[in-house]
Amino acid sequence: MNKNMLVGLLGVAALFTAFTNSAAQHHGVNHYAQSSHRPAGNGVKTLHVNKLGIDFKRGADGIAWINGSPASNDENTADASVYTSGLITVLVYKNGKINAMEDGKFLGRLK
Repeated sequence: MNKNMLVGLLGVAALFTAFTNSAAQHHGVNHYAQSSHRPAGNGVKTLHVNKLGIDFKRGADGIAWINGSPASNDENTADASVYTSGLITVLVYKNGKINAMEDGKFLGRLK
């Protein structure tokens, strides 16, 4: 087997591998997007509170923002949901009360 034929076969094999990996990754992304889709009636209400220097927003899709930065939903219990962004933590209780903490210290009630 000469050098040109060997280089050509290696090139075709590399292209085939890259194509199959790309297709598998694309399928995985689509599968993840479909599985993380929430139904329209998930029970999360929109919320916007601006008090004590904290601007907290939560959309109907459940995505929350604290002072313009995305907040992670750290905990969901039967009584409350906890959202954190940086050092600020917002606790949203099912009874409607909303409390704020900064670096583990209680700041006050937002609502």
